Amino acid sequence: MRKFILLLIIIVSLIPLKINAETYGSISGRVLTDSGIPIEGVFTKVENYKNIDEKISLGSKVIERYSKSNKDGIIKFDNLSSDKYYIEIISLPEQYKVLYKAILPTMPIEFPQGQNLVDINIKVSRFYGTISGKIFKEDGITPFETVDVRLSTKGWSKGYFSRDGNYIFKYEPSNDLWKIILTYGLLNGESEKFYFSDSTLNLSKLDDIKMNISLSSGNITGFYGTLKNPDGTIYTRGNSITIESITYDVSLTVDVTNSNYQIKGLVPGEYKFSIFVGDVEFETTQEEKFKFEKIVIDSTYTISAFGEQKQIDLICDESKIKIIEEKLSPIYMH
Repeated sequence: MRKFILLLIIIVSLIPLKINAETYGSISGRVLTDSGIPIEGVFTKVENYKNIDEKISLGSKVIERYSKSNKDGIIKFDNLSSDKYYIEIISLPEQYKVLYKAILPTMPIEFPQGQNLVDINIKVSRFYGTISGKIFKEDGITPFETVDVRLSTKGWSKGYFSRDGNYIFKYEPSNDLWKIILTYGLLNGESEKFYFSDSTLNLSKLDDIKMNISLSSGNITGFYGTLKNPDGTIYTRGNSITIESITYDVSLTVDVTNSNYQIKGLVPGEYKFSIFVGDVEFETTQEEKFKFEKIVIDSTYTISAFGEQKQIDLICDESKIKIIEEKLSPIYMH
């Protein structure tokens, strides 16, 4: 896809005037696309300081001027004394705000010696691509609501909680391979489930990718097994299991039923398990607090191919229990 680049051409016009032995002038310019079309509504600023420390040191000598480009893309800053000035883009029009960035000159604009016209080019470039789409139930028609959508690669992910079946991500180009991963079911009164998109995304270029997803229960890939004590007897205190993908930065929690568990909908990769033990304690005083016990399984387990159902009996050693406390925002009592 063509990479969009805007070119902000600032023509600095310095018109010296002698007023009380002080030299004054103006900076003017135009905001244009790369094809020369004027852009209206770019809010700009010039200032005679580079950072807040310089601004403080200047005191009453601080100079700031603002200008918003008109329908012809023209901006102008008047009544400027001789000094060094820095250009700043305060805001871009709505259609450029999310996906574009201004690349500003690092050197200040100065009144030239024996010259009354300076051309300065500032690029406002497309910086982000987008991935967006809709999530449907298995019929491919009904939107799937309340689903957590993640754009994931090894060791990192970004999330989007969809309430209406729509999702959108913006991304910076990289050579990593990405997947769309959904977790759902918990808010609908079911066990939490995974859904991994079939395709792997190459996001090395700027693009606007449309990707609709229809959930399917047909992927049986995953783990199943029984919770056991170190001596091989059945372990009965486990109430849920969290499985975390090491290959992709995502996790989900499933219930344990009669010391047995089953997890489907995975993709080949490496996984690790934690077991939640006993009941979760909940306290409300001046704050909300959750307290629970967890056993982290030391070993990691691998799914090698789609369709694989691997039996893993998880050994629950209570000498390795960790007590976890999580606090939420304070509750103010009235």
